[in-house]
Amino acid sequence: MGWLGKSFAALVLLVPVWLLIGWYGERGVKGEVTALCYAVGCALGMALWIFGIPRNHELAENLAAHRTLVVAMVGVGLLFGAAIQALIYAALKDSPNPGLPLSIINASAVAVFLIAPMLAKFLPAYFKKAEWNVMTMTGVLLTVAGTALIALYGKKT
Repeated sequence: MGWLGKSFAALVLLVPVWLLIGWYGERGVKGEVTALCYAVGCALGMALWIFGIPRNHELAENLAAHRTLVVAMVGVGLLFGAAIQALIYAALKDSPNPGLPLSIINASAVAVFLIAPMLAKFLPAYFKKAEWNVMTMTGVLLTVAGTALIALYGKKT
C-alpha cells in the first residue's frame, strides 16, 4: 500500500477514535486520561506490530540498528508528544463538535507543507526533497481559509 492508501486507511481508523473522546468525556473521563489510555494501547499495539508479527522482523532489526535515534524520538514523545496529546484530547472533549479542534490542529499540515521544501533545500543531507506547485499551494490556501472560518465562526462555548 502506498502513502496515499495508508493515509486514507489511517483516516478511516482515526474517525472512531476522535469520536470516542467525546463519548468518554460525557461519562466523566478527562481528555488527558483518555489520551494516556490511548497512548498505552498504541505503545502495546506497536510493540506487537514490530515484535509479534513474523513479517515485521525487519522493523525489529531497524529499531535495534538505530538505537540512538529511537531514544531521541522517545525524548521527543516525552517532551512534545505528551503535551500535544493532552491538549488535543482535552480540546476534543471540551468542544461542541470534535471536528472543530481537529480542523485547527490539522492545519499543522500546512506549516509542514510550507517548511518541508525549505528544509530540503537548505539541509538536503537530512531531509528528502519536497515539492509543491500551484495546485498544491491552492489546496494549502483553501485549508488555511477553511481553518480560519472554523476558528472565527465555529460555535464557541
